[in-house]
Amino acid sequence: LSTSTVTGDHEAAPAHPLGLLRVQGGYVVSAPRWIQPSEQGVEIGALATGEGDITDVGDDVSARHAHVWCDDQNAWYVEDLSSTNGTVVVNGATNVCTQVEPGRRAQLNPGDELRLGESTTYAILLGAL
Repeated sequence: LSTSTVTGDHEAAPAHPLGLLRVQGGYVVSAPRWIQPSEQGVEIGALATGEGDITDVGDDVSARHAHVWCDDQNAWYVEDLSSTNGTVVVNGATNVCTQVEPGRRAQLNPGDELRLGESTTYAILLGAL
């Protein structure tokens, strides 16, 4: 039996790269960091050492602060890695702040803000394929 695309059964479109654009006081302070879609993802932190990991962070960001990845449904997520000063996602459409608890994940969408501690904010961008 084959499934018909008319019923909505279709393969997911390829995931777009996710961009993290660091902003401070309303100003862009670095070039965007592009993360290629994978379930491995990247870590963000003062001492993150993996390939592609992001260390462009402020003084109050933990050594291994947060993990960002793309799941098999092409949705992007962030998880707090038991950081000292917390991780918050600010919804770009509603301005609702979601505190990301360690071991829990929060979805990231273009236009959202990702806040690590008090010092580090990234605007979430979606890249072209």
